[in-house]
Amino acid sequence: MYDATLAETVTIRGDGGDEIEAYLARPMSQGPFGGVVVIHHMPGYDAPTKEITRRFAAEGYNALMSNLYHAPAQVDELEQELKAQGKTYEFHSYEGAGHAFFSMNRPAYRPEAAVDGWEKILTWFGRYLAS
Repeated sequence: MYDATLAETVTIRGDGGDEIEAYLARPMSQGPFGGVVVIHHMPGYDAPTKEITRRFAAEGYNALMSNLYHAPAQVDELEQELKAQGKTYEFHSYEGAGHAFFSMNRPAYRPEAAVDGWEKILTWFGRYLAS
C-alpha cells in the first residue's frame, strides 16, 4: 500500500474572484478519490485543523480547508446553500462538545465525541465518496 500524501497551502478563487488562502491535502497514490471540504473551528485556520485535513488525505480523500476568516459562514446558512444546490449532507452535534472538540491540544478536546465523529465521518465518506 502506498500511503504518501501531499499537503500544501494553495490559493483558490472565491465569490467575485477574490483570492483565498486554503490548505490542500491529498493522497499521492492513483485515484479517483472523493473530495472533502474541511471547515475550521472558531479560533481559526490553524495547525491542529490542518492536521485534521491531513488525516482525511491519509484516509484516502482529497481535503481542502479554506481560510474562512477571509470570508466566515454559519451552520444554518451553510445548510440552506447545500439544500439549494441539491447536495447530500449530514450535520451532527455532541452535547457538551463545542468548537474544537477534535483538537487534541486544546481544553475543548472531547475524546468520545472525536472518536464517534471520526467514525461517522468515515462511514459517510465511505458511502458517498469512496470509489
